[in-house]
Amino acid sequence: MYAKNYLNVENFTRLVDFRQQIRRCFLKRCDALSSLLDAVKQSSHLNSFVELRLAAWFKHRWQSVYAAIEESRIDNKKLNRLCLEQVPKRERLSFALDVMNVRRPESETLKERVICHGAKREAFGNGIIYGLPYSLLAFCDNASSSWAMTVHTERVRPEAKAVAVAVEQIQWLFENIREPSRASVGFDGG
Repeated sequence: MYAKNYLNVENFTRLVDFRQQIRRCFLKRCDALSSLLDAVKQSSHLNSFVELRLAAWFKHRWQSVYAAIEESRIDNKKLNRLCLEQVPKRERLSFALDVMNVRRPESETLKERVICHGAKREAFGNGIIYGLPYSLLAFCDNASSSWAMTVHTERVRPEAKAVAVAVEQIQWLFENIREPSRASVGFDGG
């Protein structure tokens, strides 16, 4: 039933087209960056660059891992618009906005690493972690699912406030969505 409904030629063609459109958002080092993303999404867990380089989907030399990360350029505006275009046409659209902290406790030399608030169970029970905060705006398919498709991601820089970044993302959404009057955004109290 699943294969019959979802894995048809039309959906596969749409997926291939979407992947090619994402690739066109990569302005520099697009081959290595595409291979890097394929390796990440095909690996169940990764603990190091060595494991990433050894992944079956990464077909480039070892140096390409670093080149893809250090030298790549991505057109984020185009990528965000492409992700928003994937939202299905519906009478009402629901979006959620929240800040996610990428935990980096061991990366003492990482630029712009900040103190973030996490769950109480983290960092010896005080909920304080070191990391990089990102504000995520996501399309919510339905209320009974925890799955959400991110349509806009923005790094919350140390000099910025998460609320200000959220306001910019909501403005972006209502400027770029097909019918803004039919969309709503929910976010947490933070």
